[in-house]
Amino acid sequence: MDAAEFARKWIASKRTERAASQDHFLNLCALVGEAGPNEADPTGDFYAFEKGAERTSAGDGFADVWLKDKFGWEYKGKRKDLREAYKQLLDYHEALGQPPLLVVCDLERFEVHTKWTGFESWTYEFDLTDLTSDVPVRVVTSRDAPAPGAPSLTALEVLKALWEEPERLRPVRTTEQITEEAAGLFGEVVELLREWAKAEGEEPDHSGIARFVSRAVFCMFATDIGLLPRAPSQTCSAPRRRTPDSSGKPLPTSSARWRGAGSTARRPSPTSMATSSPTTTCPRTSRPKRYSSCRSSMR
Repeated sequence: MDAAEFARKWIASKRTERAASQDHFLNLCALVGEAGPNEADPTGDFYAFEKGAERTSAGDGFADVWLKDKFGWEYKGKRKDLREAYKQLLDYHEALGQPPLLVVCDLERFEVHTKWTGFESWTYEFDLTDLTSDVPVRVVTSRDAPAPGAPSLTALEVLKALWEEPERLRPVRTTEQITEEAAGLFGEVVELLREWAKAEGEEPDHSGIARFVSRAVFCMFATDIGLLPRAPSQTCSAPRRRTPDSSGKPLPTSSARWRGAGSTARRPSPTSMATSSPTTTCPRTSRPKRYSSCRSSMR
């Protein structure tokens, strides 16, 4: 079976996850020239279908496919939520021996998540139609941004690497490097806020700037863990601008109107930004919550 035949078969398939997953995986093994679990390891010691695993949260379950020190694999039915499949696989990660790659698939779409300790996480994304293409697959970070330094690999090359060379898919940057880069960026933000204060004729409020940066970090963290929605969080993280008498009426946002002829309104100071508390709605409770401000431009 070549890539075109494999794609045609599984695009046309109407079978459920339970009925199709093992057949799909065995066809995939044939496509990349690898043995299936039962052929390569009849005992299931290092390579198995339905590998039993204890959940990190509670109870027992199983990963649909497992290859020791290489990958864990979870299937879902067509057009099902692959994020839920990934969360489920993460729950088994420790019990599976912490393989460096976690694969989720809905019979048409594939996501290969990297899980090397001490490195940032990448996701290789592709679907059945990409198997016949020479175009490199999309590789993104956990923030859905293009992965810096990612290898240029086709879908078939990514699949072959799962068995033959997992290290080929490993991210470049370590978490330590990312922390150092983030610290440097926040240092630049602090300096810019100090310069802004001086330009406005004010003495920099160092404690206020520190609070502002802390709140910016919290907003980013809250977005990453799902406490704040990813896109709408930019609106709730933008500081609320007020008139000098603190009446609560929003000021125009353009510089021209801040400094427009006949206007008594002035641009908010960098220190006043640190004390504003815009209101948003908590996605978990649907009740109004108040979050400290942080500027979406710092994301």
